[in-house]
Formats: sequence, C-alpha cells, structure tokens
Amino acid sequence: MSNDYYSFSKIVQRSMARSTHVNEGFAAVGIAFDKLPTEDALKENRVTVGTDSGTADAYMITSAYPRSGYRPLMEVVFLPGNSCTGASTINLDGIGPKPIKRMDGEDPKPGDIEAGVPCILRFDQTVFRITSGPPNDAAHAAASATAAADSAQEAATITNDAATAATALTDAAANSASAAANSAQEAANHAAGVNFPPVDINDAGKALIIKDDGSGYEPGVIRNDEELFLLEMIR
Repeated sequence: MSNDYYSFSKIVQRSMARSTHVNEGFAAVGIAFDKLPTEDALKENRVTVGTDSGTADAYMITSAYPRSGYRPLMEVVFLPGNSCTGASTINLDGIGPKPIKRMDGEDPKPGDIEAGVPCILRFDQTVFRITSGPPNDAAHAAASATAAADSAQEAATITNDAATAATALTDAAANSASAAANSAQEAANHAAGVNFPPVDINDAGKALIIKDDGSGYEPGVIRNDEELFLLEMIR
C-alpha cells in the first residue's frame, strides 16, 4: 500500500535475517509515526490550528503541522492578533497570500474577523472563506460538521495505514527469523552427513583426501609435482 508515511519491502524467503535490516525497518515505522499528529491534537481537534503573526487585513499563519500547499477544502483555525477592517488575505506557512471572503463571496466587513476570537477558514480552491460565524451561521455549522467528519476520516485512515505497516514489518521479521532457523537446521543436517574417518597421532602432518571411489575421506599425504614425477619414474 503506497502512502506518505512508510514504504514496506518484502524480505525474500529463506534469506538471512540481519539485525541491522530489522532495526532499520522498525526505525522507518517510528519515523512514520513521528509524522502523525499527537494523540491530544487529534482528540482536541487541533490538527489545523495555526498561530497568527500578521497585521490587520494581512494574516500570517504558522501551522502546528505545516502545510506544503493549498488544497481544496483544507481548513485553518487561528486566533487573530488584529481585527479586520475590510478586504483581507491569509498567508499560510509562507505558501503565499490568498484572499479571505465571506461565505457569500463578498469581502469581509469590519469585525468579521475579530482579534482574540477563534477564526475558521476553509479553502475552496481559489479563496479562503470564513466559516466561523455571522453572517452565515447555518452555513458555518454545516461546514464545521463536514470538516469534523473529514478530519476524523483522515485521522482514521492515517492510523490504519501506520498500523498496517507495523503489522507487515512484524510479520516479515518473524518470517525472516523462521527462514534463518530453517537454514541453520539444513546446515546442521548437512554437517551431520559428512563421513570423516577417525585419526590418531600417526596421522600427524597428513591431510584428508577424498577416496578414489568418492565414498568419503581418508588421511593421506599430498605430494608435490616433483615427488609425483619420481614415483612415476620408479614405477
């Protein structure tokens, strides 16, 4: 499953399980979880909250979880440092300024954005619309309900992806450990089948040589080319 948090690569069956590879995998899962909002931020619906450092009519917002671009229906919640006096803009996380409009598409009126009063904006692909109060309380309530549902669904999807990745990594580690155990057993079985002859002190200096019939090994002396030549001449 492709996502922005963790990419899982299957471990080849019967390959050696190395602690470095397993640790790297778990570290990647940890990094994926670090990208997620905190539990408190999710429970308190503060994932879209930002801090205002701008001026009246030109709001500069720094998000708790910075955005990388403007996307349809994205939400921004902030406490304005200044009340608006008319047409206003918002610059979110330095992405660039965008107009702020009322729900009816008109420029804000003085006091539509009030200093110290939570302001909720939602992007409609072109402008940010005020959804946090008059003159469209009913529209604001509907938009807030939709935003809450979208946020809950997104949080559930993110959590599910992370849990799936963690489970996959755990399963892969278990499979690798099992494959390593099987390989070790095969090696032990092979070693047990090797037919080595008994040796004593008279075999010192000798080497194990494969028998002529290939049935096993026997102690013997490896001769150099000159010795072999002399033996052939004697014969």
